[in-house]
Amino acid sequence: GYANLSQQRSSLVYCSITGYGQTGPAKNKPGYDYAVQGQGGLMGVTGLAAQQGGEPVKVGVAVTDIMTGLYASTAILAAVYHAMRTGQGQYIDLALLDVQVAALANVGSNYLVHGQYQNPPQIPQRMGNAHPNIVPYQTFAVAPSNEAENDFVILAVGNDSQFAAFCQVAGQPQWASDPRFSTNAQRVANRELLVAQIAPCMLQRSKAQWLAQLENAGVPCAPINRLDEVFADAQVQARELLQHWNHPLNPELALTASPIRLSATPVQKLRPPPLLGEHTSEILQDWLALTPEQLQTLKTQGALG
Repeated sequence: GYANLSQQRSSLVYCSITGYGQTGPAKNKPGYDYAVQGQGGLMGVTGLAAQQGGEPVKVGVAVTDIMTGLYASTAILAAVYHAMRTGQGQYIDLALLDVQVAALANVGSNYLVHGQYQNPPQIPQRMGNAHPNIVPYQTFAVAPSNEAENDFVILAVGNDSQFAAFCQVAGQPQWASDPRFSTNAQRVANRELLVAQIAPCMLQRSKAQWLAQLENAGVPCAPINRLDEVFADAQVQARELLQHWNHPLNPELALTASPIRLSATPVQKLRPPPLLGEHTSEILQDWLALTPEQLQTLKTQGALG
């Protein structure tokens, strides 16, 4: 562990990632992304409301695992920088639960700064695809492109000028001047009334029609893509987010590319993912200075796969 290794190298930076951290009553509890999404509050605000027949829903990818890795990289870089300046390393205690609580972001802040002091307390609830503080900011069903599948559009109207532009595109300019809807605060207060008027309007045009017209008017909007549509998206392709590799097991292997764009030191495409055990001998001999005889002994003992 860190205590022993740091005695041999005082500049060691050692990062530990666990479900619940090194302290507290749950420190020895096994932790998984799914469980922490629930305990950390994310599932408490994700999914349809109970009155809509909904239940808590996890995010479609292991988002807490991913965010914890990102926090770990930031923490490691900060600790390495400190070690470079002072020669002193340190132990990093990172927990999935800690990251998930921190990532409650505006929802957590709304409760801590305002909601908990109300009588009764205003605890953020599940709202499906709607936003607690912005309207209209949700998905709407649109005219289907074919009978086999429903289509939806994300409408993300973030301010009053965008709402006025949306009203023009929708052919309902009177909504923008209606005192019940003219400001975002009023739209939030009259959410159900406004959404009830927008919903049938959105069903009059297809997804392609709405996206083209809304984008032309500068109204934030987006489709809800399946994965095949994601990788066929013009912007995704322009950003070269799909890379092809000549891999021993698949000469046309396709994988997502790094999203990092560095101007001076761009991410390089060096080699495909390794085969299982591909670099074992190289690491043990070249990095750890094991002799061929020692390597063969480990293989004979079954220590290496």
